[in-house]
Amino acid sequence: MGLLELSRPVQFEPVGQVTTVFFDDKNQQVFSVRSGGATGVVIKSPHHTNVITYRIEDHGPIISIKLSPSLSVLSVQRSKQSVEFLNVANLESEFSQAA
Repeated sequence: MGLLELSRPVQFEPVGQVTTVFFDDKNQQVFSVRSGGATGVVIKSPHHTNVITYRIEDHGPIISIKLSPSLSVLSVQRSKQSVEFLNVANLESEFSQAA
């Protein structure tokens, strides 16, 4: 007989005029982004009890956002041509890769 494993529910702020929500299926993380990250990025997972929060500069709407498995690099995509990589230990340290 197979068993179905259910995870804890993850509560996050609803999508609205200033809030966008993203899901990283690989790392099972929900990202709630307010005002392009300027007023906060909140990362939650059903597999971890800790909540991760950051503030990043708003350089426009975010298309995709992910956190590395080591929790050390935040990648933010705002256009089809480039991705920003932020060192989460020092969010002022930024690297951008253009296509």
